[in-house]
Amino acid sequence: MFMKIMAAIDGTETSMEALMEAKHIAVSQHASLCIVYAVADSDEIDESSGLKLLEQAKSIVGNGLDVGLVFCVRKPNTA
Repeated sequence: MFMKIMAAIDGTETSMEALMEAKHIAVSQHASLCIVYAVADSDEIDESSGLKLLEQAKSIVGNGLDVGLVFCVRKPNTA
């Protein structure tokens, strides 16, 4: 039995389909769902857009499921 399911999204139709599969698995296993949006650090990162995408994904999943959201930005090595 799975306790936690993770789904990574990037806003594409394919990632949203994968999110729905992850939701179905989480519901069937009575597990929590963690939705992750990760980007590489650049000048083009718009944090508000990433957070908005995560909130939209959470609303697509709907109520009745323990959902966590993670927004991750990879920082370049400065050494």
